[in-house]
Amino acid sequence: MTTLIGKKSTRSNEGNCVEVATPPEAVMVRDSKAAGSDVDVHR
Repeated sequence: MTTLIGKKSTRSNEGNCVEVATPPEAVMVRDSKAAGSDVDVHR
């Protein structure tokens, strides 16, 4: 299993937070204000 580290978007503000991780084969996005939220994977 690979551990990914998400980076908070510079466009995030109070109430609107997005984290992005970029493994080699995809881009992964999640709503970081919602603990345990689903991750959207774009290949």
